[in-house]
Formats: sequence, structure tokens, C-alpha cells
Amino acid sequence: MDNGGETGGLIAAYDWSGTSIGPVTSWPQSLRTTLGLLLRSPVPIVMPWGEDGIMLYNDAYSGFAGGRHPQLLGSKVESRNMCG
Repeated sequence: MDNGGETGGLIAAYDWSGTSIGPVTSWPQSLRTTLGLLLRSPVPIVMPWGEDGIMLYNDAYSGFAGGRHPQLLGSKVESRNMCG
């Protein structure tokens, strides 16, 4: 994820094949485009994607995640508390 900061690098290196959204190569263009915008935003953004609400977020949101970052990345929203 070019120009996506630290989190963009983590997303690019993550093994997504073990999640319901699958490997990056199979992601729809809509996800790639939206994620590209999200990663470049200075505003904290989290975006659950797919049937399990897989966590995708930007560097600004990683501050809210605190000690849960980067383990929160790629987790299921339904099993995590996103705020606080």
C-alpha cells in the first residue's frame, strides 16, 4: 500500500489469506480504492470489511488502538472492542 504509512506497510505484508477477505490479489477494486483513501487520511478511520468485519484502519487510528496495534489489524470486529 504505497504512501499508506506504517499501517499501509503492515497491510501489504499481512497474510490476509487466513481471513474472510482473502489475499490482497483477490480484493475488489472498491476495497483497494477505499483503503487507499483511508490510509492517506490524517483523520482516524477504521473500516470493517467482509462478512466478519475484518479490521482495516489507518495510522491515525493506530493511536486509538494503543497497545492493541498492530494485533488489531486483520481481526474480526465482532470479537473486538474498537474504541477505548
